[in-house]
Formats: sequence, C-alpha cells, structure tokens
Amino acid sequence: MGWRESLRKGSFRGIPFFVDSSSAGFGRRNVLHEYPLRDVPYAEDLGRAQKEFTVEAYVIGNDYLRERDSLISACERPGRGELIHPYYGSIFVVVSGKIRVSESTSEGGVARFSIPFVEAGERIFPSARNDIFSIANARDNLLSKAQAAFELAYQVLEFPQFVLNTAKETVRALSDTFTGIKGSIEGTFAEFYFSAKQIAEDIDSLIPDAGKLSPAILGTISKISTISEDPREVIEAYKILMNFGGKDFGGKDIPNQPASNQLDPPVIPALVAALGGTATRVREKQNLDAIVGLVKQAAIAWVAPIAAQAAYPSLQDAITARDEILTVIDQQMEAEEIDDDTYQALHDVRKTLSEALPPPTEDLPSVVPYQNIQTRPSLVLAYDLYEKLDRETDIVERNQVEHPGFVPGGITLEVIRDA
Repeated sequence: MGWRESLRKGSFRGIPFFVDSSSAGFGRRNVLHEYPLRDVPYAEDLGRAQKEFTVEAYVIGNDYLRERDSLISACERPGRGELIHPYYGSIFVVVSGKIRVSESTSEGGVARFSIPFVEAGERIFPSARNDIFSIANARDNLLSKAQAAFELAYQVLEFPQFVLNTAKETVRALSDTFTGIKGSIEGTFAEFYFSAKQIAEDIDSLIPDAGKLSPAILGTISKISTISEDPREVIEAYKILMNFGGKDFGGKDIPNQPASNQLDPPVIPALVAALGGTATRVREKQNLDAIVGLVKQAAIAWVAPIAAQAAYPSLQDAITARDEILTVIDQQMEAEEIDDDTYQALHDVRKTLSEALPPPTEDLPSVVPYQNIQTRPSLVLAYDLYEKLDRETDIVERNQVEHPGFVPGGITLEVIRDA
C-alpha cells in the first residue's frame, strides 16, 4: 500500500477538515551545564520533548460556513481533544495558542485554518485515587456496625403480640421487595431469590430473635451484588432497598429518594405516625425503624464500592450516581435513632465514595445541550455528531426518544461532548 492510501481523513474532536500541509516538532529536553574552567559542557537529558503540530487545514463546500463554525467551536473548547492527523494518526492534543482563519471572495466557499497543537500528555501531579481496599473496608465496617446496632435496638419478646406482628409485616414487605428485584445471571439470581423466599418461609422463627433475623437479611442483601454482570442493574437493585419503607414512613415524607425502574417499594403497612407515647408503641416503632435502618445501611454499604468501580459515559452521570447514594447516607446519618458507631461508619463510606466519584484519574466528557434542527434517525444524528454509530444508544436513552428512526427536530437534546 502506497503512502497516499495510508493517509487518514483529518478531524479534531470529531469535526472533519481537509489538510493542505502540516509541520511537526519532536525531540528531547536537554539542559546544557557549562562549568567554570572546564572546556567540555554536560548535557542533562530531562526526557522527551512535547510533540508539536501545526496543521494547515481547510473546509470547503456550499455548507462550509457551518463546518467552519463547528471547527472554531471545537478549537475553543477547554481541555484536551482527539486529533486525527493524516500523517501521524490519533493523538490527544490541546490547542496551544490562537488559531488563524482566512477567507476571501476570490476563493469562495473555502475557510483556511492554521491551528497549533501540542501533545496533551497525561496528568502526573499527585491526585486522589480510588483505593478499592479502602472503600471495601468501609463497606465491611458499616455492615458490622449496622448489624450490632440492630441487635441492640430490636426486641419483640416480653411485649404484646401486636409488636411482634408489626415486625413480621415489615419483614414480609421486605421479602416482597426482594422478590420483585430482577437479575440476569441465572445461577446466582436463583440463589438470591431462594434466600429471599426463605426469609418469608422462616419468618416465625426469625422474628423473635435479632441474632437470627439480621444475618438472614444481610446475607440476602449481599447476594444482590452477584445477580448481574452489569453494574447498572445491580446498582438499580440496591436503590430499591435504599428506598425501602416508601413515603410517609414514620409520619413524615422521606425526600429525594432514588427512583427505580424495576419496582416501586411497598409502603410498610404500619401507621407509625399514630404510634403514641406508651412503652409498647415506642418499642413497636423502634423495631420498625431498626429493620428499615438495617436494610438501608446494608444497601449503602454494598452499593458504594460497586458505584465507585462502575464506568460512566459522562461526568454528570458519575456525579448523579454519587449524589443519589450520598443523599440516602445523609438521611441515615440524620436519623434520630442512629448510634455513634454506625454514624461514623456511614461517614467513612461517604468520604471514600466522595473521593472515588467522579473518578479523579479519568477525564470524563460532559453532557451539553444540542439544538437538533431537523428530524432525522438517531444513527444519522450519532454520525453527524461523532462520526461514530456506537453513540446512538446513549442519545436515544438519555433523551427518551420514542422512535429511533425519528429524533424530533426543533428541540434541545442532551448529548455527550467529546473530551
């Protein structure tokens, strides 16, 4: 194959252009040391020099004004972007100064660019990193503290039958919530489903004994982490448990609860708002709060490391995933019945998750508004925006497009902006 056949079409951040010529600079960084009374200097090699590229590009055609403006906009964006260089291939670069654009009436329909690029390289300064061992340790500590707090707070023996009945109804609601969760790995999901059903079958023996009830609940919650290879599916399942109890629980709304597309959690059939000041009514509510708290805290403990390791298509997606979990953590930390050890364990999970998301070692692209001028298929839109077809699914799902063949014109869409 000759050199002409090996040339690639030039583009920057997905905006195509033609290339008249280009120049590049390569080399080493050397510092020359010249010493008194010595004739021979010493050259200290500090490593490879930053690569430099100056591209003489142009856009042409009846629609060149739109292409010109798109390329100017791409060059004005902050941060690094991918340059497809006809001679050097794919390189991540930043614009190193002013670009020059020239147009003339004698050469109509053409805009010529002179664009200076330099190699973007990698961040080498110290930065926080997602330490999976730290967040796993925080998870295990929270599970231990939550279980200990539950076993101290929960008590049904030596109280009237209705106290035991309320606890039983709460656990049945939890079992119903478990069995509504969906999974995609047949074997491990079957284990989870069997464990969930077993709680309902063993409810008479579990309810009187906190030492039996808490391991049954925690063991079932732990199995959710294995029901799917897709982290998003597992996270959605844990969101259901973080919302366990529904609204108007404890006589007040629980604000900002994460939504789930799998199942609306049942409202626990106990009118705790009406529970008064008698010792038995107080105990009834304490037991109910203890069960709900254990479920939510266990869900937090398991979902945090999974969310920290998941891949996110954009910066906003990572922040949203983090904030949904932090909201529930904050609600638990503010609960009246929380003890000091569990509070600190929640705080530790909160800290490690906040440090892990957004990922400090990744440059995630942003979601930006895009005015879709004309109705067109999502595949065409994906190619127009990115020159790639694999972004079509994100466009459709992010904007809840009803029919992928007809993305409506005249509306503002949310699309991922390339880094």
